[in-house]
Amino acid sequence: MGLFKNSSQYKNQISVVNGKAVGNKPNLYCLFTEQCKNLLKQKGYCGIVIPSGIYTDLGTKQLREMLFDENKITGLFCFENRKTIFENVDSRFKFVVLSFEKLGILKISNSFMRHDVEELQSFPEYGSLNISVDLIKKFSPDSYSIIEFKNEQEVTIAEKVAKHPLLCGDNEGWNLELYGEEMNMTRSADSFLTRPAKFTLYEGGMIWHFTNTFSEARYWINEKDIKKDFLSKKVKRIEGLYSQPKDLKNDYETYRLAIRKIASNTNERTLITTIIPKYAIAGNSLTVNFPFQHHHKKYNELSFANDELFVLSSILNS
Repeated sequence: MGLFKNSSQYKNQISVVNGKAVGNKPNLYCLFTEQCKNLLKQKGYCGIVIPSGIYTDLGTKQLREMLFDENKITGLFCFENRKTIFENVDSRFKFVVLSFEKLGILKISNSFMRHDVEELQSFPEYGSLNISVDLIKKFSPDSYSIIEFKNEQEVTIAEKVAKHPLLCGDNEGWNLELYGEEMNMTRSADSFLTRPAKFTLYEGGMIWHFTNTFSEARYWINEKDIKKDFLSKKVKRIEGLYSQPKDLKNDYETYRLAIRKIASNTNERTLITTIIPKYAIAGNSLTVNFPFQHHHKKYNELSFANDELFVLSSILNS
């Protein structure tokens, strides 16, 4: 696998999102996609069937950038395996029929959540949506992930929303900075306790609008297992701070805004937020805000007061 990482032929396999490298393990469909592009002559066409992760996963961000900037995507048809087109594959698994031409353009024809591949016969003339690459980059400036729109009305609404400031990364926005991941449910499993303790591990299923007790906790954490590591990571995030101050607080020592990360456009609600209490640790199915300022002289000052967090949660849940 090291051959692929070091080869200029596969330079789009590792993505950088929020300053961190993701997608370090080569995936065959990602390698295949990039090689198809390499083999195309100018104005040559390619059509392939690959997993839907090509338009959503963080690890394929660099491939999306390659497709957006160096090619013309002529079709992105997403379908579920409900009719067992592929044997021994879960019926909920999603595939994409991706077609592109080696020529840059700013529009994509797509269709999501289809169950009948017969619809491909009329795609993209009928049943497709046109989404501009500019809109995709506006809504997902870090990952270039493509939103699953159901109809033209949703695209129109998104275009209107995009005219307003973002939550973060915009000089006119709210400057709401969010964790990519606080604790991974797989890699950190050795730290989990199955008996109640002071530090509760919060998962996505535990929250709903305005409540953090939607379901009972499964795991708890012993602070001594995480405190030193968490403080060390926090020091690295604070510009101009080169050593750990004795009074430096960990992020879990105050209230934080939590957003459920895993959702589907078929769910009753897809944006679910609440406030989690002090001494709460977030599993990877939740994203939480960085509560303190990343400034070497203000590292224990809150970015948002507690009442401001409630206002933010109310707006996001509305």
